[in-house]
Amino acid sequence: MKNVKELTQAFGLNYEDFEIKEIKAGHINDTFFLQEKNVDGGKGYIFQRVNTYVFKEPLKVMFNIDKVSTHLKSKIDRSSST
Repeated sequence: MKNVKELTQAFGLNYEDFEIKEIKAGHINDTFFLQEKNVDGGKGYIFQRVNTYVFKEPLKVMFNIDKVSTHLKSKIDRSSST
């Protein structure tokens, strides 16, 4: 959990404000769900640690995810404006 604590701080979040649960359903990466404590309908976040044994160049993986997400968002934006 130490890395999750450091990640929350890197994103400007207070580690103590969240309940953290590891999601063990995945087979490749480590995934954690953070839910705000004591707040009805509070924010939730998913943090995922990329397995660098499987994905040798995680920055390229993230670049591709960003590229695909941007493309899909532009398609949604175009279809909703017509």
